Order: sequence, then structure tokens, then C-alpha cells
Amino acid sequence: MLTLTCKIEIRGEKRWTIKQVHNIRIVRDIDSIMDTCEIELTKKILWDGLNECPLKRGDFIVVYLGYDNNFELAFKGRVLNIYQLDTLKIFCGNEMCILGYENIEIGTEKSEDFSAYISRIFPGRKVRIDETIRIGQFYQWRGIACEMFDFIKLRYNIRTYYILEDGEDVLCFGNLNNDKIKAVYDTEKNIIKHSLKLNREYLDGYSFVGISINSKNEKIRADYIVGLPPYRKRTKVFRYYNLTQKELNDEMHRMREEFFLTRFSGDLTVFGSNLIEKYDLIGLKRNGEKLGIYRVVKNVITFGINGYRQKITLGNEKR
Repeated sequence: MLTLTCKIEIRGEKRWTIKQVHNIRIVRDIDSIMDTCEIELTKKILWDGLNECPLKRGDFIVVYLGYDNNFELAFKGRVLNIYQLDTLKIFCGNEMCILGYENIEIGTEKSEDFSAYISRIFPGRKVRIDETIRIGQFYQWRGIACEMFDFIKLRYNIRTYYILEDGEDVLCFGNLNNDKIKAVYDTEKNIIKHSLKLNREYLDGYSFVGISINSKNEKIRADYIVGLPPYRKRTKVFRYYNLTQKELNDEMHRMREEFFLTRFSGDLTVFGSNLIEKYDLIGLKRNGEKLGIYRVVKNVITFGINGYRQKITLGNEKR
């Protein structure tokens, strides 16, 4: 019988290693700029023989989960808050809780493109940018990182997030192309429960309009429609600078992929081994029949007295 095991390493003024917990809840979500981790411990835990918890906001924390001492890195970040009631609860955020409030250098040249700007303002961090992003000239006038991240999400539909890759924090921008299938789940075999439903139509019908203005104040336009007729009268307009017609078409195609119709939507609960990250690809089957390959948009990892589980939410189907 497999035995649940965990290891929590905390580094502050001193170092502690904890191997027994009540519950752990980790949320990896593409729509939240920061991944979170909540750790619940017994209030009677002793810290160097003392009852008072010595942890402070900003202490570094790493969480490993697994079976029979075969651990996977599940979370790495910083302590945000500590609450002592019936139990001791530690709330943590990943590296984004530090980066999000950093002052960043504003743009100095309106001719600087997005990739060049990101590489310049985050020189000491491992950064990965979606190669399909085409937003032309980019000028950043906001001096706080989280404000810039919110701006590019609202205006260009570019999400900013961290992933864990080989134990390292990787700062990512946009939808990363990934052809490797992380896991395959069969509804009749290795799925505990699910709320999958077959989509028969688009939930929303959109008209995507891209407009680019060049240095001579000339406009070019690209239109894409997402959905099945009859369309709802909703229009999203995206504005760019100095894109060619081909670059604008490519950018609208990227936007369209974000809203592409999938055959199935919903979430599924599976066992905890082989942890799934945001934007990982997973395969779905039903009695061996292939149901498609989907990107993961959210994963809630729980560990404790109720077992070790992952609740995975499906995103776009890979075409």
C-alpha cells in the first residue's frame, strides 16, 4: 500500500523541515497572476522547543509531495500570512508575490518591441515568451510590474505567470506551445470523478477586430469571427502599432485560438502523482476511445487527511 509523504522546507532566520501536516492546498491557475499554497499544521507543533510560531512574512518555503518518499516539487514561494486558531495556517504565494511589486524601468523608446522590453527589464530571471505574440511597438509607462501585467492582459490578452521547470521558477508570457502530453486520463480507469460535458455550441460568439496604425497614421485591419451562427453581437477590438498585414493576421489568429471551441469542458479529479502544471497538455479517453488533447488552465492540488488529489480544469483543445 502506498504511503502519503510530504516534506516542507522553510528558510527564514533559521531553517525548519516539517513532514507531518493536516492539509495542503495548492492552486495553479492561469487567470490568477500568482499561484498560492495554504498549509494547515497542528497548533501544538514545537519550534526549537517553543510553542510560538517564529515564521515571518517573506520567509522562503518549498513543498514536496509524493508517495513512499518519492517526492515531486509541488510549490516554491514565500510566506504571506500566518493565522493561529484551532490549527496553524500558513498562506504562501509563489515568486510573483515578490516580482509583482517591484519597480520596473519604463519604456524609453517607442520603437522597442515587446520581447526586447521584457528581456531588458528582467535580465536576471529565466523568461519565456510566446513566439506567436505580435503586438508591434510596445511602450510601457507603468512603473510597477503587476500594473504592467494587468495592462497587457486586458489590452492584448497576454497572461503572465510562473511555472516550475526542473526546480526553477520560469516567468512566462502568453500561451506557450507544448507538444508533449504530460498525462493521459481515462474516465473509466484513472479518473476519480469528473464534471466533463460535451459542448454543442459556443458559449459566446465574438468578432475580433485588429487595427494597426503605422508611422504615417495609415490603418490596416483584420477581422476574425469565433463561434457558430447566429452570432451574439459582441466585438473585441485590439489596437497595435506598425504591424504588417501578415503580422496582424497572425496576432488575430492567436486571439482566436484563445476562444476556440472545445468538444469537452469541465474538470476532472485524479490521483496526486505526476503533478500537472498550467498549460500542460493532457489526453482524455473513455474506455480507450480518444476524446482529444486539452490544455490545462487550472489545477488545485490537495494533500492531507482526505488523500492526495488533483482537480484539473480543461482549457482549449489542441487542434
